[in-house]
Amino acid sequence: MTFLYDELTDVMHIAIEAEAGPCFYVESSSGAILRIEHGTNKLIGLAIPYFFAKLEDGSLTLPEIATTAMPSDFIERLQAGRQTNRPAP
Repeated sequence: MTFLYDELTDVMHIAIEAEAGPCFYVESSSGAILRIEHGTNKLIGLAIPYFFAKLEDGSLTLPEIATTAMPSDFIERLQAGRQTNRPAP
């Protein structure tokens, strides 16, 4: 499982499987975009739009599969890196 945060678009990408066949996409009730393999109906990955915006306003909910695989300090490390990359006021 790999995690990639795109700061430009504020989207967290979580890849559960490295390789997959043709996929379709479904939006979950929390707004996450689920990537599901056609032939197996297996969850391959997901994208969480407005990741930090949701984190900051308290509305972020992560799918259970993401929270169990994520290191306990993952969010804190992302926030720390984000603070150091922001331009000075």
